[in-house]
Amino acid sequence: MHERIDMMKTRFYLTIGILWIIAGLFMAWPIVQPALKGVESDAVQGTSRATDTSEATKNEVPLIKGDPTHITFPSVGTSVDIAPGYFDASSNSWTLSKDKAHFATVTDEPNNKTGNTFIYGHNRWEVFTKLLDLKIGDQATVTTGNGHSFTYTLSDIVDIKPTDTSYLETHKSPILTVQTCSGLWYENRRMFTFNLVEAQ
Repeated sequence: MHERIDMMKTRFYLTIGILWIIAGLFMAWPIVQPALKGVESDAVQGTSRATDTSEATKNEVPLIKGDPTHITFPSVGTSVDIAPGYFDASSNSWTLSKDKAHFATVTDEPNNKTGNTFIYGHNRWEVFTKLLDLKIGDQATVTTGNGHSFTYTLSDIVDIKPTDTSYLETHKSPILTVQTCSGLWYENRRMFTFNLVEAQ
């Protein structure tokens, strides 16, 4: 009789334990999923940007440029406001927020002639988590405070170490570089390089 009671208690505690584990996994999923997406991605591991062999856009169209205020990635349903981003040498860190992307002000404003516009943001649902689903050929649109719109097409995806600053360098033809974190512990930086296809 006592053995039967002990067996029933064991089954009861085992069932409760399994339910607690399932509940814990369910509650942790919103935190774990973005990190797992970064691990499972097809992004190529890299160490630095390839040598720039492009040429500045040569045309008679007047220069169009402006401070970026909003960025949209239609294929993954992401639309985020952009704030200026600054590097603080004393803390070795960049401006970051929980609900906005940032334009690295040391890089080029969006324009139709030349340069590298660098926009970065947290791997958070409110910012850039969905970017981990981007595919080559997807588009991004940057709008500026003075009413211009720049449309880009994704040409390259690569994971780099945080110490690699080559992606901040300028570029002869106009490009957009977007960065967010990737990896199980957010230890890498996922870099998306876009080529300009239209400016208006």
